[in-house]
Amino acid sequence: MTEHAIKTDDTKEEPERRFLTDGSGRWFDSNKAKHAWEDEEREEGLYVLNSGTLILDRWGKEECEEVSKEQAANWLAQHGYDEDDAVTAGVSEYWEDALGELEIA
Repeated sequence: MTEHAIKTDDTKEEPERRFLTDGSGRWFDSNKAKHAWEDEEREEGLYVLNSGTLILDRWGKEECEEVSKEQAANWLAQHGYDEDDAVTAGVSEYWEDALGELEIA
């Protein structure tokens, strides 16, 4: 299983300005995220901002985008996180569907 790093708002680091790759010019500071789940091996992370906005940053592919709650739940499930993480991310209503999509029948 991949080792996961989970950051909380207690983390104090240098500002990390990350621009969304949708051409909007919007950006966020990954170190100020309310919650973050990062997969260093896959070079990507899911961030919950103080506003509740969900950001998926694939820094290895230089892609950074705002995602829906459903997409965030799918990302957490695909990366081996559990329902408690889905609750923390505010996406618990999509958790069962996300797990169901991973089942091989």
